[in-house]
Amino acid sequence: MPIQDTIKKRSTIRNFTGNIPTAELADLLQLASYAPNHGLREPWRFITINSYESWIKLYQLTPTRHPFMKVFENQLHSTQTFPTGIIVIARKGDDAKIAREDLLGTAALIQNFQLLAWAEGYGVVWRTLCIDTAFEQTVGIQADETVVGFLQAGTFDPSRSPIGKYRQDIRKKMSEI
Repeated sequence: MPIQDTIKKRSTIRNFTGNIPTAELADLLQLASYAPNHGLREPWRFITINSYESWIKLYQLTPTRHPFMKVFENQLHSTQTFPTGIIVIARKGDDAKIAREDLLGTAALIQNFQLLAWAEGYGVVWRTLCIDTAFEQTVGIQADETVVGFLQAGTFDPSRSPIGKYRQDIRKKMSEI
């Protein structure tokens, strides 16, 4: 699929029928790591949740959860189907400029991952609502790190998911000096 089509057709998926096999997940993250990042610092790391047992462990570690996690927990217990979970972490650092560059580079990596996953037939949702200090401490985020996103990714039923979205004419958002 040409990159233009992948960009235009990619959509956020919230209902998953399965996960991404671990070996394929590593390949996708490796390719996504070619995201632009200043000084090639590669400021990211990942915590993955890619088995039924890992999801149960995450639930046991995080007693307070955003409501979407409760819905997902019910699905996990009733059908034992689960997506791949990826906690994407970036270094914060003491230098504000470097911290901003590292955050934006990590966001670019996430976008790369979304596009690569879509091209391989996987959907992704990039969540931030469930992330707070308690969550970060529970999953082992260090003081000099921040969670950029909690991704869920995997197979999905295309007939139940929106594909592609309309975008406004970008010319309306352009100005020239």
